[in-house]
Amino acid sequence: MRRAWRWIFGAIALLLVLVVVGSRLVDEPLRRRIESGMNAALKGYKVRIGKVRFHPIGFSLDLMDGVIIQEANPDPPVANVPQLHASVEWLALLHGNLVADFRFDQPALHIDLRHAQAVADHLQGGIPSPAAKALSSGVRPVPALAACRWPTHCR
Repeated sequence: MRRAWRWIFGAIALLLVLVVVGSRLVDEPLRRRIESGMNAALKGYKVRIGKVRFHPIGFSLDLMDGVIIQEANPDPPVANVPQLHASVEWLALLHGNLVADFRFDQPALHIDLRHAQAVADHLQGGIPSPAAKALSSGVRPVPALAACRWPTHCR
């Protein structure tokens, strides 16, 4: 009987080792596939992902060192995401709904006038917007005043 338990524990340990090693072998091809899919879907932007970790037991992903670059203005990048964790909500799946949880750890967004202008030009089919014409002629447009919820933030 003792020998049977050794075989059972040995088989479970071997299975766990195979799952861990197998998930690490999947990481790089999965990173390339996610990155190429995102780059194909985003026009005018390029995505780079440093590493991907697939967790087969919880069926979740960790994307590390993600960068989103606007091709028209690559410096600085539009977004730096040191880590993104995506997982499936198993309880919702049991009820027939596919729900995923996403957690971004310390994302940094860099959006300036050049980035916004490139987006506006893209949306107008390459025709410079009135704001771009005003900026190139030296006239600065006055931003519209927005209603403020807290007067101390409206300066």
